[in-house]
Amino acid sequence: MPGAFVAETVIDAPFEQVWAVAADLEHELPAYLPDVRSFTITRRDGERLEARARGYAGPRARFDVVLRPGWCVMRSRFLLGGMAAVPRPTGMSVSSDRHKLMATSRMRCGFVLPGGTATEQLDQAVLADQAGWDGVFAWEAAYGPDPWGLLAAIAVRTSRIRLGTMLTPLPWRRPWKVASQVATLDQLSGGRAVLATGIGATDTHLPDTGEVTDLRGRAERLDEGIDLIRELWSGGTSYHGRYYTYQTGRMDLGVVTRPVQDRIPIWVVGVWPRPRSMRRVLRCDGVIPQYQLDGREGAPDDVRELRAWLAERGARADLDVIAEGETPAGDQPAAAATVAPWAAAGCTWWLETRWEMPHHEADRMRQVRERLAAGPPPVDQTVDEMVEKGV
Repeated sequence: MPGAFVAETVIDAPFEQVWAVAADLEHELPAYLPDVRSFTITRRDGERLEARARGYAGPRARFDVVLRPGWCVMRSRFLLGGMAAVPRPTGMSVSSDRHKLMATSRMRCGFVLPGGTATEQLDQAVLADQAGWDGVFAWEAAYGPDPWGLLAAIAVRTSRIRLGTMLTPLPWRRPWKVASQVATLDQLSGGRAVLATGIGATDTHLPDTGEVTDLRGRAERLDEGIDLIRELWSGGTSYHGRYYTYQTGRMDLGVVTRPVQDRIPIWVVGVWPRPRSMRRVLRCDGVIPQYQLDGREGAPDDVRELRAWLAERGARADLDVIAEGETPAGDQPAAAATVAPWAAAGCTWWLETRWEMPHHEADRMRQVRERLAAGPPPVDQTVDEMVEKGV
């Protein structure tokens, strides 16, 4: 695949110490480089150690990280168009180097398509792929352009961007149907699918469809739905819960519908700081935070507290944390300045949103295309500057 990057982080220390550091990184590296998908440690002749991490998320985010003893510690950055390694003194502590690495790993930027016809949204997604965005997410409504059909079309017209909905109200869907749709998208896209889900919003002009609307009923169905979907993706044929039952003797469908990814990421809405809602995040791969903070908006410091709470309770080291908002098309420095504090606080994705109605008028479609064409906020350099200043 195009766009491979190789970065070497080398530690000047006795073999035993290097081995211990590498073993520690095997557990913790995904928190610093969220694209990591595998990690191996090889010991050769009792003298040489090599630890290699691999990840792929498109031409700008495929990389190898290699540890070899004998040189000085280095910090690696992943930038648009290439990688730069910055030498550091051999006396730097491992913990401080880790902090820098975590703070400077690249934040991904996606775009939530606000509306328009299926053809318009397909064209917008192709433009996003060409302009360097990392993901495109389709709005899922009770009635409207079908997001999964749209995303399948986008998959065969693009080669790089992550694809998903924003978001799927799982309590109002059949989990086995959603599992089939996401797995099909993962196959068509070569492993680029994401499932973003939540309990569903009842205050957004929800049509009267007779669906469950009480909070507890939606939450319990969401939990069961996530479990059932994971069971199907892993090849399971049986699930029995309070709300959903699935049983089949056919093995062939599980084989032909197996996703490309070993684990399709599931992002779930988590209401901070409500413990019951946040505990659901511990079972998933990413959190879409909603903030209930006595009337004020969420801020980067809230993300830090959220991440600390999750880490203390055993959340995945590679957990995605999503931030969203709106940045200008004609001022990339201003766009970067908006996004950078969220990246520095530990968010791994920025989602560009345009929630104001109406979504389909000509002016809105023009604004969307202009913002897509301008490319994602150039957040990496801004975050580096903040780290150097100790912000």
